[in-house]
Amino acid sequence: MRSAKVTDSCVSGQHRLIVRLVREVLLRKSRISLGVLALALAVPAIPATAAPATATTDQATEVLLPTGDHVIVRTLANGASTASVLPGGAGIGHTYIALTLNGDRYEVPASAVPYLGNGLDLSLFDVTALAANKNTVPVTFSGGAVPGLTVTGAGTGYLNADGAKELGAALTKQYLADKAKAQKPALFGGVSLSAPGAKPQTTATPHFPMRTVTIAGDNADGKPDTGALVLLANVDDTARYAAPNEMFQGTAKFSVPDGHYFAAVVYFDTDADGNVTAEHDVFDSQLTVSGDQTIRLDAKKATSRLTMVTPRPSQNSGGAFYVARMDTAGHPALIQLSFGAGVPVWVSPQPTPVTVGTMYSYPQMWLTSPPAPGAPYVYDLQYLATGVIPAQRYVVRAKDLATLNTGFYSDYATSGLFDMVTVYPFEAQFGIGGELTVQQNMPASTTFYVPGDPTLGRNATSIKYTVPSGDSIWFYGMQHSSLSDYHAGQVVTENWNKFPLHTTAQANPGGAADKNAALVPGASRAGDTESFHLAPFSDNQPGHSGPGLWSDPRDTVSGSWQLDQDGTKIAGDQLSAGALAFDQRIPVSAVPSTLRLTLDANRTGPMYRLGTATHTEWTWRSTHQQGTTLPAPWQCSEQAAGDNCAVEPMMTVSYDVNNMDTTGTVPSDLTQGIDLTFGHLDLGSAITDAALQYSTDDGASWQNGSVSPSGNGKFHASFVVNATAPGEYVTLKVTAHDAAGGAITETLTRAYVLY
Repeated sequence: MRSAKVTDSCVSGQHRLIVRLVREVLLRKSRISLGVLALALAVPAIPATAAPATATTDQATEVLLPTGDHVIVRTLANGASTASVLPGGAGIGHTYIALTLNGDRYEVPASAVPYLGNGLDLSLFDVTALAANKNTVPVTFSGGAVPGLTVTGAGTGYLNADGAKELGAALTKQYLADKAKAQKPALFGGVSLSAPGAKPQTTATPHFPMRTVTIAGDNADGKPDTGALVLLANVDDTARYAAPNEMFQGTAKFSVPDGHYFAAVVYFDTDADGNVTAEHDVFDSQLTVSGDQTIRLDAKKATSRLTMVTPRPSQNSGGAFYVARMDTAGHPALIQLSFGAGVPVWVSPQPTPVTVGTMYSYPQMWLTSPPAPGAPYVYDLQYLATGVIPAQRYVVRAKDLATLNTGFYSDYATSGLFDMVTVYPFEAQFGIGGELTVQQNMPASTTFYVPGDPTLGRNATSIKYTVPSGDSIWFYGMQHSSLSDYHAGQVVTENWNKFPLHTTAQANPGGAADKNAALVPGASRAGDTESFHLAPFSDNQPGHSGPGLWSDPRDTVSGSWQLDQDGTKIAGDQLSAGALAFDQRIPVSAVPSTLRLTLDANRTGPMYRLGTATHTEWTWRSTHQQGTTLPAPWQCSEQAAGDNCAVEPMMTVSYDVNNMDTTGTVPSDLTQGIDLTFGHLDLGSAITDAALQYSTDDGASWQNGSVSPSGNGKFHASFVVNATAPGEYVTLKVTAHDAAGGAITETLTRAYVLY
């Protein structure tokens, strides 16, 4: 299964440390069973991710697999490790089985499955261990020459990026040849490969009477299959048994204790080049084992083609089918079956509700508008079933959908990414969920249609552009949303990266998804300690947060901060280059006082002509706090989680520049109009006044705009720019005060541009 993936990126380091993620928590506590198994099949356009989120920070490193693809490995604050495959191509060699067993995470290409224990040791695909090496794979070997291996000694060597690709290509070639002949010879003529220090396999002494379960199956052509993926999991207790196998000449055998089981077989149809052309997913949602037995799960049992009939014409652009089979204690065996654009998927319905444990299933499909004039649109759909796997034909009704009119703003034309994460309540307790990652050209406007299901939480990340660097891919210009949900018939405008960019705090969009989030106030106080969590270069959409000073190596970034108490500086420093957010915990005097925080952030580079600097000053009255508890989903600090604190009455501001197109440009011959909304991190006091100044020479000189109130902290500012020529930048300065003596002043350099 998949879960919250790339959110906002932060500190880079050497050796391909990609991102330090500061992200929402989809659950407060995580149950992790040694018997939990996650099986995922990934395709290049829609990478699979499994990432139980149990803390607000984790660290991610991109590592090399022995077959040449890359994986982003996340080490969570609780010590768990998860991974996201970044396949480097199409076909069976880039289709992955993801396993989580005994605390280790494995990513195994389907082309390697027949050779596990027959030349390839599973340890080679332990991404938890591979993370220590990042861009090389150390190997011990015997029995002959290994494609792509650089030999360093007797029986030792390593795979670099080119060598791993060579090994992966050779493995795929042998897989296809062996599958065509329905034979299983020794790998590369008798080679054995393992990770250094891998423990030899031993035969365990069973604690239960063991039965031989044979799962037999013919492929879609009616012939005994070789190469299908088979999963068998005990649903009385997944810790007793949960394991994959590979079908050979029509059978896969398991030795298991008596009990109730869930079985799945995944058949691939491939062309001569190994590209997956169809997928047949066959399940037995509950079978009883009390002796040796044979179960037939032929591909022809997958009788229901996954189909979604949408109100507007659309085409299949990929997706995934999910089954979470829970044992009696609620521990899951997870299977995710992903498919690429246009690949037909057939599923075997299981209409009888399970009686041991429980089961959840759902498809997630990404359907796009066909090539035609007009604004593009996308259906991102999923339908949850409990206890059964229903027939997979869905007639989608417009009245059951929410409409997201979405703008992707960018000051340069780029090819970026858009990542969408969804999570049902049952998934939140395990930190899993559905996820689709697609290429998104920017600037652009797109309409998204999503389920109007308030139980389905959704968040997303917009990535402005990516940069390949050696064996890595780097992500820049991100905005990330908090978890929210949508209702049938709801129409929402959501703008990503809309200018001007400025410094903001996390916000809670509200809704049933709240309990699955974990949010940190921009400023809070516990006793006499102030905690700050503020993100420079965020956009103006409630719930979005920006990239801070995470930057392209070609950029120049800098920043500083200072905290004053009653006019005296008590703390201050430079912002860390690469820091996602301003995160500080600062002791202050217990005496009631006026605090003033000043935060500067500067960013210039070849991909940013707008939003090059922000300067914000906040002033508020603060007193000792004790015994105040934050309501869920808030927690007091990114650095010290908890909820025993109070949110400070710091002021906020957001901007809506009228007549702006998605490039951040406004016509110079129009009266410039900006709608300003002032508020507070908490409920705060009434806003008493506001002012706006503008500059067309980067702040060297200023002119006043006209500002009029429209109620509830909202103001409309207008001015006429005496631009000498199109292409001039508008720099903004706004100031506002509240009735409690609080204030905010913010200066945004090159907020937008004129034409």
